Amino acid sequence: MKKKLLTSVLLSAVILSQGVALVNVKADSTDDKIAAQNSKIDSLTNQQKAAQAQVDEIQKQVSAIQKQQEVLQAENEKLNAESAKLTAEIEELSKNIVARNESLANQARSTQTSGTATSYINTIINSASITEAISRVAAMSEIVSANNKMLEQQKEDKEKIAEKQVANNEAINTVIANQQKTCRRCSKR
Repeated sequence: MKKKLLTSVLLSAVILSQGVALVNVKADSTDDKIAAQNSKIDSLTNQQKAAQAQVDEIQKQVSAIQKQQEVLQAENEKLNAESAKLTAEIEELSKNIVARNESLANQARSTQTSGTATSYINTIINSASITEAISRVAAMSEIVSANNKMLEQQKEDKEKIAEKQVANNEAINTVIANQQKTCRRCSKR
């Protein structure tokens, strides 16, 4: 019986020692798997952080483009309003020029057909008194002065039209350039 007991104990010791070795091997392989999974998790976390940083950067760019687009849109609206105002002013000045041209043409025709230069002299000579002659000369002087003012106004209005047309063209060109900038940015998205 002692022999059986000793054999049993030895056999148990051998079996248990191999079982412990299997548990160590199994524990080592499980630790390796956990470490590998942790490494994968860390790698994926880093990739996620990098992707989020890219998303944040792109979002900043989109926000900046949207703000710039809003600024350009506001500028376009302002320029369109300015262009409409300039167009209305140009039309008004053109109407004034046409009306003055007609008036000046009528006066020129009247002067040529009625011999106004001799009529001025006759008016002065036929005056009953010096006071009347001075009054008539003053009246004729006012007419000539008014005609000169009309010509001067005509010249100023033509210059204003030219300036306003240049300003209007600049406004229109700026609107077109802004729209092209906006379209280029939209197509890049």
